[in-house]
Amino acid sequence: MAMGNLWKLFTDATRGDAQQIATVRDRTETKYTVEMSSGNYTDVQGQGSYETGSKVFIKGSQIIGQAPNLDYTEIEV
Repeated sequence: MAMGNLWKLFTDATRGDAQQIATVRDRTETKYTVEMSSGNYTDVQGQGSYETGSKVFIKGSQIIGQAPNLDYTEIEV
């Protein structure tokens, strides 16, 4: 089986912005301020009405949908 260019295979697999979960902290008409799991705040665009405190999926600088409101636990190994 031919593998091809390994760097191209890697970049194709990791291309694009990663989808992340954030918490809505503030809202104007279509601009939202969200808190990422790292604690950083960023402004994103979104269609729809997401309530303050709700979890959303972020890709790039866009809200792409509602996320389930699950607890986040980080375990250091």
